Amino acid sequence: MNLSERNDPNVPVKLYWVDRGGSQKKIPAGVAFYEEEQGEYRLKIDMYPKVRYYLKAITTNEDKIYFRVEVLVDTYVVPQRRVIGEGFCHPKLDRTVFMEIGPHSKYLAMEY
Repeated sequence: MNLSERNDPNVPVKLYWVDRGGSQKKIPAGVAFYEEEQGEYRLKIDMYPKVRYYLKAITTNEDKIYFRVEVLVDTYVVPQRRVIGEGFCHPKLDRTVFMEIGPHSKYLAMEY
């Protein structure tokens, strides 16, 4: 589950909104940066510039990698992360992670 195989941590990866129905239209959504020390991506979504999102691989099977999407929530005591979505990719077919986040009707996609 090494997500950094093709990515230099200093080079951003583009994020897109993609229809869940299979449309090929991609709407720019922001960028992601791979954080080697944590083994996860930090997502900068254009619609929410002040919110900190993270994408982390959690498990794999023969043909899929599963992810969770987290948001950083500031509390009075200690900042915490909350799971707000999940994702998946088929690394044998392509290197696109499709994320389902909250109430959005489109996938947030990242080609790593």
